Amino acid sequence: MSPSSMTLPFLLVAGGASRLADPVRRAALVVAATAAIKARTGAAPEVRVTATADAGRAAAQEAVAALAPLLVVVGGDGSVRSAAAVLAGTGITLGIVPGGTGNLMAAALGIPRSPEAAIAAALELSGRRPVVILAAGTDGVDGLTDAAGAVVDASTTVRARIAGVDLAAALADNNSGPALAACGDTIRTGPTGSNVCDVVIVLTA
Repeated sequence: MSPSSMTLPFLLVAGGASRLADPVRRAALVVAATAAIKARTGAAPEVRVTATADAGRAAAQEAVAALAPLLVVVGGDGSVRSAAAVLAGTGITLGIVPGGTGNLMAAALGIPRSPEAAIAAALELSGRRPVVILAAGTDGVDGLTDAAGAVVDASTTVRARIAGVDLAAALADNNSGPALAACGDTIRTGPTGSNVCDVVIVLTA
């Protein structure tokens, strides 16, 4: 089925969310999220950037009217709850990218941030030239875990094999925390009280 003949997914970005107020950051996130959705679904999403709760609900209602198969919401708890209320009973899949200050709903659902990125990077780095990647949240915790994130390199997959950990399975099961802990690659700073953003640092020889 060609993209022109299928119902398109929707990407709803809550521009009023605290972590999305900067227009440059918001634009970069839209580009990255659009690419990720297209890679998974085969179609670029309809993008709606909203500034108010009413506009967010209207965008979710538009997705329902368009029979969208997927609505990805980038925003805080209010934006996510509003979209979930609109989608209830429709069969439309709801994707959540935490973008607010508290992100309590995402945390309650166990939606990970940095550890998932770290495992994905470790799988890509296996056997490659010396590269070290740090992926962590500035608030010192990720979802319901006590880890801020992780540091991985090309030898992470070796440590995983020694520990009897299947990193690909852990990534697919959204179970990155215990897998990285078994490899000894997790970072634990304790809660910092500063929920600014996620940080990714890449060092290469």
